[in-house]
Formats: sequence, structure tokens, C-alpha cells
Amino acid sequence: MIKQKFDLTGLKPFSRESAAEIAIAASRFESILTMESGNSIINMKSMLGLLSHAVPMKGEVTLVADGADETQVMEVILSLMEKYRA
Repeated sequence: MIKQKFDLTGLKPFSRESAAEIAIAASRFESILTMESGNSIINMKSMLGLLSHAVPMKGEVTLVADGADETQVMEVILSLMEKYRA
């Protein structure tokens, strides 16, 4: 299991398109991938999960990947999320 802090400050709010792109990319990997903030744990493979939870748009969250390809999925998702910085 690997954990990576990620600062959401300056990130555009998730839209249908960005949530779908992130969920599809995460789903290509075997590892479990979640975003944790406070008491919330969001499944990054779920477009509905990304859109339906109140994801803070500033501050830090922790991305957690657990599985055989955890390093690869973390790299892909981190670079994809950077793409949505304003």
C-alpha cells in the first residue's frame, strides 16, 4: 500500500468529463484506489463516487493505492489530476 498527499488547491471542480476520465484511467488497473479526506473515503474508480461526494476543492487529501500495480496507478492518476489545475 502506498499513500500520497495531494493538494487540491487550484484544481477545477470535478465535472462529468473529468470524473469519467479519472474513473476510466483508475479502472484500467488492478489496485484499489481511494481518495481520503477527513471522514470521507472515495473510490477513484467510481465516476458516481467522484461526483456525489463533497470533494474539497482546496486543502490536502490522501490518495491511497493498494495492489500489485499500485505504483503505476498512482503515477497515472497524479499526472491526470494535475491536468485539471486551473
